[in-house]
Amino acid sequence: TVFQNSYLLSQELADRIDKKAEGTRINPKEETIANPNTIIRTNTNSKLGLGVLGAILGGLLSTAVWIVMFRIGIIAGIVGLLSAVLVFKGYEYLGKGLDTKGVIASVVILVITIYISVFLGMSVSAMSAEGVPLTPSNIKNVFIGFNYWFLSGNDEYGIFSAAIQNLLMSYGFSAIGSFRFVKRVIQQKSVN
Repeated sequence: TVFQNSYLLSQELADRIDKKAEGTRINPKEETIANPNTIIRTNTNSKLGLGVLGAILGGLLSTAVWIVMFRIGIIAGIVGLLSAVLVFKGYEYLGKGLDTKGVIASVVILVITIYISVFLGMSVSAMSAEGVPLTPSNIKNVFIGFNYWFLSGNDEYGIFSAAIQNLLMSYGFSAIGSFRFVKRVIQQKSVN
């Protein structure tokens, strides 16, 4: 099914990132868990501030991908999977590991990132379709307008139903992408 294929894709993407990180030195305070495919870096004392910064940077990168996908007319729900990997890996990379507080911070940032990305992507897509210049001021105004229509529940122009569809699909794919990271932290807790 689509969700099984998406999970395998998120596993493959995260494994590639892990393989690139294998050559890095591991802090003596960190433990390593042997996995046939990768070495997983875990840390019971990750750096929350730097990790949040990394997660935000990963979220910004994924937002750029969302906008491009919406702009070319592709429903970008599957980018939710990429967003999850980028946000969690961003936290893990700058935070020097992933722990429970890292998972919580990453999930919060991921939820916010996807919400903003969907509405920003819809805004840019609508502006392109209507021939409205893509200036920061215009993007801000259309973004606020889409949020107003969505939060009011008014579906006169189909914004509410389109947003709900995009959000549900995106959050579903991001949950698939997040599963690997959450599972890793739970396994680490059971080892300790």
